[in-house]
Amino acid sequence: MALSITMAGGTVRVVNTGGQPCALAGVHPVEVPWWRIIGPGPSPAAGILSPGSALVQSYKPVGSNGCPRAARPDGLEQIEITAEGHVYAVDLPAKVVHEITICDVVSVLPPTIQPPTPAAS
Repeated sequence: MALSITMAGGTVRVVNTGGQPCALAGVHPVEVPWWRIIGPGPSPAAGILSPGSALVQSYKPVGSNGCPRAARPDGLEQIEITAEGHVYAVDLPAKVVHEITICDVVSVLPPTIQPPTPAAS
């Protein structure tokens, strides 16, 4: 299974970068170490990720605790995101990692599977 993990704006995309379909077991959710989640956590996704398709897990901002500690310096920092039972280190701006792990309060939207993006002609 060849997966690529990215995160932007509270949405995690788990893309099948391999040449074969990938069966999602329906056992492991996509997890981000948010400071606090309101309501139930992420649900495991089940289905088939065809090559180029993506499992999308979105988190909806609900609030913040006011960020009690000063933000980290500029630059990149790694955050560990779990997908299909494996931990992936994803580079994000240090300020974003600080907000996710120390400040943000989110709720979880249901996971979806998006088809591959058509190639540009």
